[in-house]
Amino acid sequence: MGGAVSPAKPPDEGKGQLRGLSQERAGVVSGTWKALADIHESLPKIPPPSASGLLAAERRPASSAKVPVARARSLDRVRVMTGDAPAEPAMVTIRARCHDDLLEYTHKFVGSYTRSRFRAVLADGLTVAAYELLGNALNYGSVLGDVTFEIVESSRTVAVRVSNDTVQVRIDMLRSLLERVGRDPEAAFLEEMRRSIAGGITRPMLGLARIVHESKLLLEVYISGTRVTVAASASM
Repeated sequence: MGGAVSPAKPPDEGKGQLRGLSQERAGVVSGTWKALADIHESLPKIPPPSASGLLAAERRPASSAKVPVARARSLDRVRVMTGDAPAEPAMVTIRARCHDDLLEYTHKFVGSYTRSRFRAVLADGLTVAAYELLGNALNYGSVLGDVTFEIVESSRTVAVRVSNDTVQVRIDMLRSLLERVGRDPEAAFLEEMRRSIAGGITRPMLGLARIVHESKLLLEVYISGTRVTVAASASM
């Protein structure tokens, strides 16, 4: 999300890695699609549906007629608003300076907390979203400002929310990415994976596309001056 930050330190074995990408792995693969697959495998995973869920789907009666499949509009899952994020009571609030360790200890906490409170699929999606949003804040946020992480719950929804300071050029990049993710989350996700392989001056922004495409969460972005708040939410 914006601003210059100090280079991320090389992750130790067993430590969380920013953006979930393994640079060593990406450096030795051959072939674009193999490299993309390797990067995807290195990211925190969302478990597949349970066997019981698959069996239930198999028992649905087949129809000889072709039934049109209703597909949700991707734009409905990405919302960008100008102004402060709404004030909501947070169950968890963590505020810290922009530092790599924030990703590691917060990610572990969120995983334990959400698994103790929500069904597995929802907990996994929220944990991935927390990882990606914090990774973005550390990669693109201002080193002079703080990063605020929140878990916000209501009677119907739960969200992870990250706020950080940035600069205008990063806000412009964010708006452009969100427009692409809103149009086609899968295409945006694959494009950012290709960019991570190709390298270059501009860092790939893989996380927001993952949140919408893989975790199937609603993404709401609030931009107030140079402060950016991104919330990823789901129904309870």
